Amino acid sequence: MIVIPSESKHFKYFTKFDAAGCYLIKEDWKDNGKIISCKMELNRVKKLWNGDVEEGGIDKINKRTKEIRIPFDVSHSLITQFKGRIKDCEKEIWNIRMVKSLNEMKMIRTAEKVCIELSENFEDIIKNKTEKEMGKYIKTQLIDMLDDISFEPIVAYDENSSQPHHTMTNKRCRRLALIDFGGKKNGYCSDVTVMIPLSSKYSTEIEKMSNAWKEIKKIIKPGKHTYDIVLKADEIIRSYYLGHKTMVHALGHSIGMDVHEFPVLKRNKKYNLKIKKGMVFALEPAVYFKTYGIRIEREVYV
Repeated sequence: MIVIPSESKHFKYFTKFDAAGCYLIKEDWKDNGKIISCKMELNRVKKLWNGDVEEGGIDKINKRTKEIRIPFDVSHSLITQFKGRIKDCEKEIWNIRMVKSLNEMKMIRTAEKVCIELSENFEDIIKNKTEKEMGKYIKTQLIDMLDDISFEPIVAYDENSSQPHHTMTNKRCRRLALIDFGGKKNGYCSDVTVMIPLSSKYSTEIEKMSNAWKEIKKIIKPGKHTYDIVLKADEIIRSYYLGHKTMVHALGHSIGMDVHEFPVLKRNKKYNLKIKKGMVFALEPAVYFKTYGIRIEREVYV
């Protein structure tokens, strides 16, 4: 028996709603499943779930089976309440989630498109806003234009752009801005990083990374392995930035209902996986120097 507690982030993926004290029960992955719900959530879940709903809890589940497959992203204290043989099924879930349906892709594309359209006016706006003010502005706009933000925006001006995950300050922009942000559409995330040059000195550097991004995108195809893609991407980046070393972060990551999903485009054979049609990646090649950084990020739909 497969048991996905509402405490797990995977619960919402299968049910399309959040809940507390509930358990999605499946006999296999093709089974729509039923939900065992606590009394407090029972009426609400019955309205939301297009399937069987029963009142109950872990005791009811323990009486039905001696073997449980459960995602281990839940708390250890919850797992220990189940009796019998316990097996982690999170890898099985990611094998399902990593390939997106056309509708899932549509939601991600919509969220990405809104972010790109919003960024078209950034050059004028950053001249009058500090990093913190710009971050607040982006957050407000995305909540108004979409459903929510995917994550807290990162706004890094000038030398602060050399820090991949910079903490925003009251600094004002003089030369260059790196802005990493994303929004949600019907629960699906986008993740975009744009570069805004206020000095022509950086325009060429940004164009080089934009060209590198386009070249890397072309090698992300079904049948290719993630590890090989990362090695080739390193070569491409070095061809534009001579002497540059390996990136300090992953080349990219899968994206969906979570902004960071599996698989990851990383220089580590532990994460090596064959690319499949239907995968969606946030591709973010970057270079970082002492006084500035350049990162371009957009979604790639395989």
